[in-house]
Amino acid sequence: MSRCACFVVAVSLAFGGAAVTAATAQAGPPPAIGYDQVLRWMVGATPPPPDSFAADAARIAALPPTSSVNMPTAPGASTALGVLSMVPLVGGFAAAANQAGQLAYAAAAGAASKKMAALNRETATAGTMLHVWFYGGWTRVDNGASGLILKPDEGLRIALDLAKKTYRQARADPHPVASGETYVVSADDVAATVLSSPATESLGSATIAGWPTRGYRTTATFTLPQTSGFCASGRHELTEVEYVADLPDPEAKLAPALTASEIIGEACHPKTPGSHREPGKLALFRSTAVTRGIAGDFVSVVERGNVRALNAADAAIFSVPPSFIEEH
Repeated sequence: MSRCACFVVAVSLAFGGAAVTAATAQAGPPPAIGYDQVLRWMVGATPPPPDSFAADAARIAALPPTSSVNMPTAPGASTALGVLSMVPLVGGFAAAANQAGQLAYAAAAGAASKKMAALNRETATAGTMLHVWFYGGWTRVDNGASGLILKPDEGLRIALDLAKKTYRQARADPHPVASGETYVVSADDVAATVLSSPATESLGSATIAGWPTRGYRTTATFTLPQTSGFCASGRHELTEVEYVADLPDPEAKLAPALTASEIIGEACHPKTPGSHREPGKLALFRSTAVTRGIAGDFVSVVERGNVRALNAADAAIFSVPPSFIEEH
């Protein structure tokens, strides 16, 4: 799997995690909270400092849009060739024109492809930004180009195209009857052999994104008999740093810290957006560094900032903007 592929998969997992687990996990009234979230997936890199949200958000905002790369759509000589093909006895000229057009197109496409590849690498290194809101059991997640609104109490799911200003919506029974069927969540999970059980040490208190937090560092060593998720077969060293605030996490119930197998599983198959050390409390920073990933040593990073309380005035965030047109 390429670096970009790894990054895309990681981002899609995190986006899906934020969207699928609606804001009904906490006991009592669902938290009304919004925040911005930076997701980074780096290969052969060092984890950023815990309080890097502002700098990383600025780096993402400064990236040029992918639309700034203009890919050529057809050889430049195609129009001339189309006309010349209707004129007798100019086959030689037509062939020369076609060849020149093809060469010009190849050069333009090659230059555009290199520019796009460089932009993709820069984007993968900088990460991606998500805007997340939870209110009254509703959830909304935007990634800049698209958005997803979930209203479980209404069985409503709305997909927004923020660029085209269109939307699609689907309804389901908000209170479905359980069928009793079971499903495999991840068929490629592989049992790991723990060589050294995770050891966790306190990193003390720190202010992250303006909020007081508690820090933890967890280390472990394990082996895998075969490739599993982002981890190759063989021996791995894991170092995870997490800072947790006394803020309710709308995606997780209060629970004990993850077990050794769960921490290792999350490193290779990231699918839990909540805190690993204090589930139910909001993690404002987490970096998970693992050696011998399928694309090399890698670090996955979650950073949260701009945390704010929501109120009734924010309910409009969970509705389709009036200017959007429905697609069918």
